[in-house]
Amino acid sequence: MCGIAYGLYEEKQNFGDVIISNKIIFHDVEKIGEDRIFRGIKPSTSIKLLNIFKNEIGWEYELPNNIKAKKIFGSIISSERLINNLEYRENLKSRYPDAVGGRWKEQVYGHHHIEKKSNLL
Repeated sequence: MCGIAYGLYEEKQNFGDVIISNKIIFHDVEKIGEDRIFRGIKPSTSIKLLNIFKNEIGWEYELPNNIKAKKIFGSIISSERLINNLEYRENLKSRYPDAVGGRWKEQVYGHHHIEKKSNLL
């Protein structure tokens, strides 16, 4: 999927860097009782598409502050919630330490691709 995502680590990521997912974490699917138990799936993305992005030669994009944009690979957190809360984001970082960013509404599209067995990135 292509679209706007948010990064989780402003000390390592710049506005304009490209986040490329190797897994999608559907984090809204959980059992809430005395404890919260994650019950979502973490599908891997298409190895074929992931390798194309990893092995791309000559890709460069300069950000407005004269810094070159980076390709950042890692898990993406998917949520039905539009997150605009620093405390909530910090909680997501501790719950999913392998995540590098997130995207709103990926769940809808991700489940569609899984059912159709199409390539997902």
